[in-house]
Amino acid sequence: MPHEILKRLAGLAGKSQSFEVVAKDTGGWTISPHEIAGMLAHLPRGPYSLALVKYALDLSAFHVLEEELMAQSLLCAREEHWDEEISKRFPVGLFYDLELIPDHCKRCRGHGEMIHRNGTFEICPICGGDGRRQISERRRSQYCQIDHRSWRRTWARRYRIVLASVLEWESVVVVKLIRELRVRT
Repeated sequence: MPHEILKRLAGLAGKSQSFEVVAKDTGGWTISPHEIAGMLAHLPRGPYSLALVKYALDLSAFHVLEEELMAQSLLCAREEHWDEEISKRFPVGLFYDLELIPDHCKRCRGHGEMIHRNGTFEICPICGGDGRRQISERRRSQYCQIDHRSWRRTWARRYRIVLASVLEWESVVVVKLIRELRVRT
C-alpha cells in the first residue's frame, strides 16, 4: 500500500520522473495514509475527503466524498435553478473524471506506452500516454443516467460547472500536499 500511495504522490509532479526513480533515490522512503491525513487535516470536508480517497487510498472516506460531491452538485443546482433530481446523478460521473474509479486504456492496458516487438517504446496514441481511457460525452451521460440528447443540450454544460468547482478542491489539495512534502524532505 505505501508504494501505491507514493505512485499517486509522484504523479503530482507530472511526468518529470518515474516513481521507480524517485523511490530509488529516496532510499525506500515511504509515507502512510495517516501521515497524508495529518498533512491535510485542516482542509474543508470536501477537499479533505477527496484527498483521503485519491492520495491516501482510504476507501472508508469514499462514502463521505460521495456525500460531499452530492452536496456540491445540489448547491450548484440551487444557485442556478436546475432540476435537483438530475443533478443528484452527477457524482458517479465525477468519480470517473477525478480518476477515482479506474478506467484504463485498453490499448496500452493503463501503462501509457506500448512496447513493440523490436523493443522500442511508443506513447499510446489512444490515451496520449495518460494510461486512462478518455471519457466521451456519451459515456458521461451514461454514467449520470441522462439521455444523451438531453445531456448535450442541457446537462453537459451544467456538469462541467460542478466538475470545475470540484477540480478547485483538487488543486487546493495538490498545492497543500506539495508544500507539506517539501517541508518533510
